[in-house]
Amino acid sequence: MSDINLSCQTTSVIDKYISKEETAKLQNKISTLDNRSVTVTNTGVVSSGKSSLFNALLGIKDGDAKRFKIGAARTTMSKDIEKYSDDIELVDTPGIDVKEEDDEVALNAICASSVIVMVHNIKMGMLQQNEVDWLKKIVLNFNGDKEQLKNRFIFVNTWIDERMMEKSYQSTVEETKRILFDTIGTEVEVYNVSAKLYTQGISKNQQKFIDISNILALKEAIIRKAKFYADNYGVSAVKKDIIHISDNDTALLTKVRNEKNSEKDNLSKEESDKYIVILNQWKTDYNRFKDLAERYNDVVRKLNNL
Repeated sequence: MSDINLSCQTTSVIDKYISKEETAKLQNKISTLDNRSVTVTNTGVVSSGKSSLFNALLGIKDGDAKRFKIGAARTTMSKDIEKYSDDIELVDTPGIDVKEEDDEVALNAICASSVIVMVHNIKMGMLQQNEVDWLKKIVLNFNGDKEQLKNRFIFVNTWIDERMMEKSYQSTVEETKRILFDTIGTEVEVYNVSAKLYTQGISKNQQKFIDISNILALKEAIIRKAKFYADNYGVSAVKKDIIHISDNDTALLTKVRNEKNSEKDNLSKEESDKYIVILNQWKTDYNRFKDLAERYNDVVRKLNNL
């Protein structure tokens, strides 16, 4: 848990002299520091290959127990989290468009995610309407910020080993990319992979299978986007936001204080002392925010070294 919290006196001051929305904004920023991991969340329809892909990313070989449940039916009922590295967590979500409660679990996980990996089974052909509708919901989560979407979103065509020898394979991939662009309104990174070939490659030490699977390129993309998120939206960005918000709030409260100074002479000594105590409490919290930025420098360095 974060060791910095707003005192009751401070929240009362911000509520009264600025707004309750400002208090909530600052508290939400501080609560973000409780989770220092970057989360990489998958999403897609049932049997798209989401869980198999994450098992492959974890390096699970043929014959080993699968970390994420796989199967032709609905197997993931709620989000499942596994550590990928010291600073990255993989989040496996239920397949969409089967049960409404599953969709809600998946969407909540996406909204809280750092990096989103949308998985499409290329064996099924181009993107289906339910996948297009789901993509639109993901886009809404970014509030029209296309640049942030590009930096935090990856689209993956899976099961290429089942289609790559067919004449229609490349045209299917290109049509899928076209629909993807038309749906989200910007170009994003697209990877065509085979978890099956990668797993066979690492199990049998066959580099050719590993290379064809394209999983290593996907791994690099995930790590790169996780680092970008950490630098621009994660702990390092949050600490800057906290200082920025604190500076702004301090300036606003200083303005209020100056306005009230002219009234202070008309107040009783007891009331005047109460005001000074509250203002001093805010200054104490503000200084703690600055200390927080320094204490999290080691976390930022870890994230920068992903």
